[in-house]
Amino acid sequence: MDEKQMKECKSCYQQIDSRAKRCPHCHHWQTKFSVFIHHPLSGFIYGFLFIAIMFTAIYFIGKKVEKSFDYTYRDFSQDSGLIIKSHHEWFPTEDSFNVVGVVANTGSDAWGSINIEVELFDKEGKFVYECSEYIRGTLRPGEEENFVVDCSGCDKAPIPKFDHYEIKITNAYYKSVDKK
Repeated sequence: MDEKQMKECKSCYQQIDSRAKRCPHCHHWQTKFSVFIHHPLSGFIYGFLFIAIMFTAIYFIGKKVEKSFDYTYRDFSQDSGLIIKSHHEWFPTEDSFNVVGVVANTGSDAWGSINIEVELFDKEGKFVYECSEYIRGTLRPGEEENFVVDCSGCDKAPIPKFDHYEIKITNAYYKSVDKK
């Protein structure tokens, strides 16, 4: 009579047929690494490997994002090519004062959210009031945009008497767009 060759299950330690690839008692595979796969210590190793892979991926993705951010970010400066091409006063009513003009982009970069500021001064040159306006959208190289800065104030605090004004661009955000 043929005697069956038996072996011990690597997981539950029951006697099983030596040809079995899977234990009929605990249903674990009987491969070379099955003891390691089902050992409690392997959970810690899996966790450590998962965390190491995640930190490595975050590091490399962060470097890539940082490079793309450096490419898409520029500080605004007065020599960026944004100029106020023309402007003039406009008094729509007796109590209101507006500055109407055109801003042009003579530089090579596109800019958006352009902040235009008007400062009002009295006859002695002392600062008396300030008003500003945002131009939304993107101003590409060679483009112009009309603007109106409303310096009307309000009923409780009307604008003070002034002699002259100065107008300037105080801030803008670089836009990474394809040039026309």
